[in-house]
Amino acid sequence: MACTEKEYSVEREEIGFKAVALNSTKANVFGTIGSAYHEAEHFGVYAFHELEDGSWAAANYMDNVEIEKDATDGSWRNIAKKYFWPSEGSLTFACYSPYEFNGTVAASYIKGVSFTDFVAPTDVNEQIDLMAADLITDKKNSVAPVPVTFRHLLSQIKFRAQSNFNYTAGTNVSAITIDKLVLHGLNTMADYATTDGTRETGSWSNYSQASDYVVVSSPVSLVIDGTTSVQVGTPILPIPQNASGYKWGQNLDIDAVEIVYTIEFDNGSTSTDTKYFSTVQEWKMGYIYTYNIRIGLNEISFDPTVENWETGNNIDFEI
Repeated sequence: MACTEKEYSVEREEIGFKAVALNSTKANVFGTIGSAYHEAEHFGVYAFHELEDGSWAAANYMDNVEIEKDATDGSWRNIAKKYFWPSEGSLTFACYSPYEFNGTVAASYIKGVSFTDFVAPTDVNEQIDLMAADLITDKKNSVAPVPVTFRHLLSQIKFRAQSNFNYTAGTNVSAITIDKLVLHGLNTMADYATTDGTRETGSWSNYSQASDYVVVSSPVSLVIDGTTSVQVGTPILPIPQNASGYKWGQNLDIDAVEIVYTIEFDNGSTSTDTKYFSTVQEWKMGYIYTYNIRIGLNEISFDPTVENWETGNNIDFEI
C-alpha cells in the first residue's frame, strides 16, 4: 500500500490600504494634500466581518484602528499591530480622516461612518479637512491593498481681492490694503451621518456653537492695476451650512462678513472704512466657494453751474 504525502499551504495576507483623496472639480484638497493622500496624515478604519452564511460577527473585526504610512516599506497599515484577512467570509470597511479631531466617531456596516459633536477649528492654522470614504463592501483575502478614496465632508471658502480701477498711474492713490476680514457667527459644531454609507446620502444636523472665523488680521496689500487678483488670507474649512443671509450683532441686523480696508494717497494720508456683506450662499459638502472682492473709490469730479445774475438796485450819482 503506497502512501503519498501532500503539503497544503493556506496563507492569510495582512490587511493593507491604499489611500487617495478625491480631488473633484468641485473641491480641492486643503493644504498640501493632492490626488494622493498626504503621507504624514493618519486615518481611522472600522472593519465588519460578514460570515459565509450572510450573518455578521458580533464584534468589529477592526474597531477604529489607526492607519499610517510605514516609513520602511511605504505600506499603509496599523504600525503597532498586524491585522490579517479572515479565513472565510468577507470584510466591509468604513474609513475616515484624520484620525484625531474634536468630537466622537462611530461606524456600522449599513450606514458607514458618523460623527457626533464634531467641532471645526476656527484657527486657520489648526483646521481639519474632515473626510470619509464610502463603505467598501465585500472584500476578501487579497494581496492587493484595500483602495480607500476619501471624500470631503466640509466646505472650503476662499477670498480674493483686486482694485476696481487701474490706480498705478495718473492717480493720487498709492496703495490699498485689506486690514481685517472676519466671518461672524458661523456654526462650528454639528453631527454628521448617512443612511447608506455614501456621501450622497450624508447630511449635517444639530448645528450649534456660533463662532467667528478671522481670515485676515493684519494688512494684505492689493495689486492696484484693476486686473490682478490676490488671495486674501488662508481658505477656511467650515461645516456645510446654509449661510445665506447670515446676520450678527446685538439685534442680528449686520451682515456676517466684515471687511476693513485702507486706501493710502500720495501725500501720505489714509482713508479707512468698514463694510459688511452677506455670504449669499448655501455651502455644500465637498464644494469650494470663492468670494471676489473689488475695492476702489470714486474719483473726485465737479459739476459746475453758474447762477443767473440778479438785478440789483439802481444807484444814481449826481455830480
